[in-house]
Amino acid sequence: MSTDTQTILRQLESHYGSQKPCWPTDPYEFLIWWHCGYPSSDAACAKGWESLTRTVGIQPSQLLAAGSPNSPRL
Repeated sequence: MSTDTQTILRQLESHYGSQKPCWPTDPYEFLIWWHCGYPSSDAACAKGWESLTRTVGIQPSQLLAAGSPNSPRL
């Protein structure tokens, strides 16, 4: 990053505080999170993500098993 960019980012952080994403930062988890809400919005995806992680899980095996008759439904 250039010095100018670093200076600007430091100024923004000192004014607004440290920013934290409201979505997963792991690439796999982000893709699952993004598909949890329709139409895609931060609020819809967060609501779907919470329900999915609570009732099914996000591991590939858990997602695949969600289609079976004995698995929990959302």
